[in-house]
Amino acid sequence: MRLPVIFRGLVACAFLMLCESLPAADESDSLGIKAPEGFEVSLFAGDELAHDIYSMTIDSHGRIVVAGAGYVKILHDDNKDGKADRATLFSSKPASGAHGMVFVGDDLICTGDNSLMKLRDKDGDGVADGEPEVWATLKHSEHGANGVVQGPDGWIYVACGNDAGVSAAHATLPTSPVKKPEAGAILRFSPDGKNSEIFAHGFRNIYDLDFNAHGQLFTVDSDGERDHHLPWYAPTRLFDVAEGMHHGWVLQGHQRSWNRPAYFPDVAPRLCEIGRGSPTGVVVYRHTQFPEAYRGNVFSCCWTLGKVYRFNLPLDVGRIPHIPREFLETTGDTGFAPVDLTVGPNGDLFVAVGGRGTRGSVFRIAWTMPEEPPDTRGDHLLTVLRAQQPQAAWSRRVWLAAANRVGREALVGAALDQKRPRAERLQAIEAVTEVFGALTSEEAAPILKNHD
Repeated sequence: MRLPVIFRGLVACAFLMLCESLPAADESDSLGIKAPEGFEVSLFAGDELAHDIYSMTIDSHGRIVVAGAGYVKILHDDNKDGKADRATLFSSKPASGAHGMVFVGDDLICTGDNSLMKLRDKDGDGVADGEPEVWATLKHSEHGANGVVQGPDGWIYVACGNDAGVSAAHATLPTSPVKKPEAGAILRFSPDGKNSEIFAHGFRNIYDLDFNAHGQLFTVDSDGERDHHLPWYAPTRLFDVAEGMHHGWVLQGHQRSWNRPAYFPDVAPRLCEIGRGSPTGVVVYRHTQFPEAYRGNVFSCCWTLGKVYRFNLPLDVGRIPHIPREFLETTGDTGFAPVDLTVGPNGDLFVAVGGRGTRGSVFRIAWTMPEEPPDTRGDHLLTVLRAQQPQAAWSRRVWLAAANRVGREALVGAALDQKRPRAERLQAIEAVTEVFGALTSEEAAPILKNHD
């Protein structure tokens, strides 16, 4: 039976109204990645620009830089629409692919080709010049030399797995906190690369590391996956790295498992036991785009499970148990193997995926209702004190220049000024330490007396 024309018209109108009332599927849904409400996930760069990414950073000019086997590429967003338009080759080295990178000015310090190396860009044209400058020999195997960051003291910190070949020879200074390392370790190199110390040891395969505003260094160690369900199994675990201490793992290689139990008095405490997984990228969010609850959080990737966790840690991190919160995860029908994290100048969180020959991509995560960033234009002191993500190369480029303009005396004064917010005073101390040397004991005394 044929329906009357007017009835068919009413049905059509109702259908159109229903379609308009349904929420439009955002890009997060189409990408197969689930994020908390209020966050937007978009694709910044696809596999055609960078296949099988191992690591990612942002250079001093605010450009995303990714590395894989035989390439370090700069991704250019020419029209500033939040998507990369093209990629240019910074270097074809390290041939093995860099597992960790950090820019200092226009130069890149990275791991790869069984070394920690520096690739110089002498003319600032975005292309490395000449042969790499090798700082140290470090194996670049499965559990080798991995993530690289510049610390608040200006030194370079390197995460090394238990097959990186870290030995007493890497403690070139008598001040090294560890003299005889066991298993994986964190090394620290002077800014010129001529001296090094073993900062901490007893790790299995830490892939990345980062500092918070209080100078605490965080990393996530891999689990002993071959011993899962056995009494001595060591899960993936978050550490507030204890300088000079052993963190539990005692063996070389990836096929044997033994970890000192967490209750042993001579091992660093675990902030959190996460469970099964393959931890990769780590970053501390020190920007103001994300809501207050996310600022200062430690974000960590799990390559195996396709997740990005976040840890909301208080200042006194050692006294309460911590629970990982899932920030990003795959919806189950899309491959999502995150390898690295970094925070951009606008406060966007970038997540790179790849590893073991898989699809390479970079995703951009942004808060959809951001606050206006602090306007510090024309005020060099506030440019330093309110620097966003201050240990990032793009941020350092701005606030280091401002710090040299205002001078040591003004920064020390800001550090001592109890009327200023704690974050500004901490950044003043960080700037004095890196640019002018540490505070004197007389300058530090009133700060130590203040319990704020």
